[in-house]
Amino acid sequence: MSTITSTQASGNSNTSRTFLTALVTNAALLVIEVGAFVVLKRKFSRIYSPRTRLPPPDKRAQELPSNLWKWLIAVIRSPTDDIIHKNGLDAYMFLRFLKMLVWIFLTFTALTFAVIVPVIAANVKNSQSGLDRISWNNIIDPKDQPRLGAHVAVVYVLTIFVIYMIRREMLHFVHMRHQFLISKSHSRLAQARTVLITSLPDELATEHDLRTFASFVPGGVDNVWILREHSALNEIFKERQDICRKLEAAEANLLVTATKAWRIKEKARHKAHKSRSKDIENADDVLVIPTPSYELLTELVPLANRPKHRIGLFGPKVDTIDWCKNEIVRLNGMIKDHRMNMIEGKPLGSAFIRCNLQMGAHVLAQCVSYHEPLMMYDKWMEANPKDIVWQNLDDGALEMRSRYLISWLATIGLIIVWGFPVAFIGTLSNLDDLCNRVQ
Repeated sequence: MSTITSTQASGNSNTSRTFLTALVTNAALLVIEVGAFVVLKRKFSRIYSPRTRLPPPDKRAQELPSNLWKWLIAVIRSPTDDIIHKNGLDAYMFLRFLKMLVWIFLTFTALTFAVIVPVIAANVKNSQSGLDRISWNNIIDPKDQPRLGAHVAVVYVLTIFVIYMIRREMLHFVHMRHQFLISKSHSRLAQARTVLITSLPDELATEHDLRTFASFVPGGVDNVWILREHSALNEIFKERQDICRKLEAAEANLLVTATKAWRIKEKARHKAHKSRSKDIENADDVLVIPTPSYELLTELVPLANRPKHRIGLFGPKVDTIDWCKNEIVRLNGMIKDHRMNMIEGKPLGSAFIRCNLQMGAHVLAQCVSYHEPLMMYDKWMEANPKDIVWQNLDDGALEMRSRYLISWLATIGLIIVWGFPVAFIGTLSNLDDLCNRVQ
């Protein structure tokens, strides 16, 4: 083991002043960030506690205490079943992950202070001062070099502990995932019994052929949907989605304008009451909030101030909300007509198979195979319609593999390209040391 000289120790010294400066700076940042979070959390509960307001009543999480710190204790003591039911398995496992990190941090801190600090600092000749006494720089004498073996032992112990904690959490995750998948609340859902198969060959692109192909699954097949080409209907649906988002933005803008107008009106009334004589009886500074209605909205936001947009590049300006409503009604009629007169389009290589039993869906996902390469290779369980990018379902297996390869090549190329400026900056940062070595 190499010897640390006094010159190297002084050169790499971690002074108490540097440590205290970093400690005070980071403590100040911690107080500012945590304080801002606590204040904003109480003020904007719709943003920081959305699941206490937005979900249906049976899915809403219990509102946390409004105290500055009691909310943290309530989160730690929250029942497991309640978190999974109200927030889902992902949120529960994320909390478990945070708890695991806390245990790892506490163990690292306790073991290093209990073992490393005494070994480095106790009974050392020519000991350093300040915080340098509990660092590597305190071991200068070659006779004290065996003390560094404590570092190796602690590294092995902590590494084994981290691996144990990760393995324990993985086993717990697998157990909880199994329990969640077979629970009555989840297994009754259609997505729990549905398998998405991509890269479907043309020979199996009919409902009868797919039912025959999947007839071996326990419980049989309930229904089969094959993705087909309906570009006209898709374009109409996409246009309706865009108009719905435009309508939502316009209504949000209208409500914000109405709220600002109401606050201005309330402040003006309050100011007028203050300017009156104190002997006026029954003076009320509070403006009574009337029942929400279209007349109230029109009073706060005149028709001339409502959101408007121009049709086309040189077209007339129209009321955005009224125009969007009319367009949505028109597009709904077009979608209904297309669905009633729908012609079976060309298969696009993907299919959804819903089984009668959840076990049958898992057997189908694990056993589906085809004799041609890359055909029916990808199978997806628990496919929720909201999680699917429908534009990508018609991509073939070769195209998907090409994208995968291109993404890796682009990543490797980016690393290589960025390596040159990073090496150049690193050279500049060590320019003084390089000049000394050359000299």
